[in-house]
Amino acid sequence: MTTRVGPATDPRSRVDGLGWVSRAVFPDERVALTVGGAPPAGHRAVARYAVVPSVARARFLVPLGAPRAGAASLLAYNALRPPKVRALRAALGGLARFGAAGLAPFPTLTVSVPSGVPAAELLLTERLAAALGDRPLLAACGVRPPDPNGKPTLQLFTADGRPRGYAKIGWNDATRALVTAEAAALRALRAVAGVADHPVPPGLLTETAWAGQVVAVIEPLPPEVRGVPVDDPPRTYGGS
Repeated sequence: MTTRVGPATDPRSRVDGLGWVSRAVFPDERVALTVGGAPPAGHRAVARYAVVPSVARARFLVPLGAPRAGAASLLAYNALRPPKVRALRAALGGLARFGAAGLAPFPTLTVSVPSGVPAAELLLTERLAAALGDRPLLAACGVRPPDPNGKPTLQLFTADGRPRGYAKIGWNDATRALVTAEAAALRALRAVAGVADHPVPPGLLTETAWAGQVVAVIEPLPPEVRGVPVDDPPRTYGGS
């Protein structure tokens, strides 16, 4: 018999962005989610996240348990972000280097599964780790307001902080179609990459159907990538 988590503690019962994201990432009801408390009876903890900055105003889930991965989730690709956001994430990334102790001011979301049930059977991150040949993988996730056309995206990192990919989750009819179309487009673009100076798109690492969802994992951007200024003129390729 599986213990159910009450709506007072399970963020999946919320109607805000945290509820939307947690339902997409942890759709199996056998997975227990608790904020600021221990796993329910009969469960074992398999992952923990810092909820930044708070449950009510959640903007980011930072993985705990591997400080370098947690820091990387906040520091990677910061050159693409506006200056104020970059500065805030840099400060949080410094805290994340100390692991749970550094992020202690923020609420902790604990993910647990029933004792005796393999985590790989219930968790998307475990499935993707197996598909990509990396274990363990840790996932960070941005939190946005609920959007019927929005795709929750997991940033995947190895325990030593190496970016491994972006997992985009199609969770309803519209977003399943969007993820499927993006995966098809990336496969097609790879066939012409480098021809006539065509820009090289990110590669599609894997695509899977899982728990009624469609998930595509896109390879990470180059570490040295920088944002294009808003006043930068458009550029054309192919000599035309």
